[in-house]
Amino acid sequence: MSKILKSGRFVGSAKGMHDHVKVELKIESGKIVDAQVLTSTASPFYAKISKLLAQEIISKQSSDIDAVSGASVTSRSVQDAAYAALKKAGGGAPTDLKLKDGVYTASASGHGAPLTVEVTTKADRIADVKVVHAMETPYVGDDAMKRIPREMVQQQTLNVDAITGATMTSQAVINAVHQALAKAGNPRAWAQRPFVKKVVPAEDMKADVVIAGAGISGLSTAAFAVKRGLKVILLEKNDQIGGSFRYSAGAFATHGSKAVAAAHQENDLTELLDWVKKANQDHPKRPIDMAFVKYLIENSGETFD
Repeated sequence: MSKILKSGRFVGSAKGMHDHVKVELKIESGKIVDAQVLTSTASPFYAKISKLLAQEIISKQSSDIDAVSGASVTSRSVQDAAYAALKKAGGGAPTDLKLKDGVYTASASGHGAPLTVEVTTKADRIADVKVVHAMETPYVGDDAMKRIPREMVQQQTLNVDAITGATMTSQAVINAVHQALAKAGNPRAWAQRPFVKKVVPAEDMKADVVIAGAGISGLSTAAFAVKRGLKVILLEKNDQIGGSFRYSAGAFATHGSKAVAAAHQENDLTELLDWVKKANQDHPKRPIDMAFVKYLIENSGETFD
């Protein structure tokens, strides 16, 4: 911070993993003499991290502190909140939004593996943001990797919302862009820029049955009700239906199904087991219990019917 700081207590806020994080700074004679991280999250680990970050703010007399390993999202939230508090105290230079022209890459931990972004800056603007490498869950993290970069460019801010149902992928994209933009300028300043949410007009609707959740159970129940002549409203928080069934990419385990047999469709147990092995041979997070998988497949037909 290049300006003389005003004395007093100043509070800044930033979005965290689950809620907003607040940082309260006490400033006397132009120096930060106390820092407190305020949040509704209660855990010994978070309390320890918060204390370390608060001490770092005082030690460095700045919001530009090092992230704590294993708590990158929390660290960035504290950095951004501290920056906002310092801005209220008169800190910050008018060149905060200056960016060096160039193409910058950075990575952050995603849901499946490290995720890498490429950020292009030109004429003090975020010209482009791309996810160039990721191993996130198909049909789940895809929307976050497309929408968040697009909104960052359209609204010229890093202060974007995470995508419901893909929180970890969303945070990975945001964290990686923060790190990439730090090579061109001050990402804290860009995280303070406003983000305008689209407002969807309210609509009155009437139905016989309202179902919350368009996963495989919600979809099946809705179809059951419609067949019986009921008017159904099916609610889903994501922009895609199917729930966790999307993880399977549409693969059914129907071994022993009478309905499948009647349709003259082959569903061989060995082929299904081989498919599961091949689908999980690259970068598995834990060993696959094939005995349990076999048990599930052998009993799947009756459930499917």
